[in-house]
Amino acid sequence: MHGYFITTILNKKKNYTSKMSFKTFFIQTLAYHYHLQMQRWSMQPIENQKSTFRELIRIGKNTTFGKDFH
Repeated sequence: MHGYFITTILNKKKNYTSKMSFKTFFIQTLAYHYHLQMQRWSMQPIENQKSTFRELIRIGKNTTFGKDFH
């Protein structure tokens, strides 16, 4: 799957990639990957809110406050 992202970046910036350092190329690829993750995440707001809420409850029930009021 990463090969697809690299190919996409190379195709979009064909002239620039030959002048780009490895670090720059790596950072751009990583940024593009996280950008896609954020897009997918933002397309499911209800599911993500529920997941975050369950995670907060799971962690919070082990605190002193959670033990007193759960």
